[in-house]
Amino acid sequence: YIAPTDRLWLVMQLADNSNSIPWEPGHLNKWRELDARRDNARAAQRQSVVAAMLQALGERYDPAELNPPAIVNGFAKPPAGLINRLAVAADQRRVAETVALICAAADEQPLTALAPDTIGAIISGLRRLGMDDAARRFAVEVALAYGM
Repeated sequence: YIAPTDRLWLVMQLADNSNSIPWEPGHLNKWRELDARRDNARAAQRQSVVAAMLQALGERYDPAELNPPAIVNGFAKPPAGLINRLAVAADQRRVAETVALICAAADEQPLTALAPDTIGAIISGLRRLGMDDAARRFAVEVALAYGM
């Protein structure tokens, strides 16, 4: 038996903007094991996405619990330099430009087609603009798109 809270732990953690859900050592590893049992063929891809999201959200987790391979194949990549321009615009608090660059980075692709570094850049950009709630909602939507 797998408790529903174990299955949904990651989504709840991504959504928790108030840090009301304690980060427990070993929980990410437990989630990873459950996820691999569910669909092992895409587990490494999902782990890469989760690592990018957690890092972009500033979550303090033990990287040893989630050590995905660097996966670059099978993802849509934005045009060269776009991710850097997005980061600069966000750092300079240029909201309209940052949002336009987020849209360009996503390029009308399904969330599951976006590269982990693109997902991380979008989340980081939103957070740099002070839009932490939107960044977390985006991360939850990505997790749900992957069936996490």
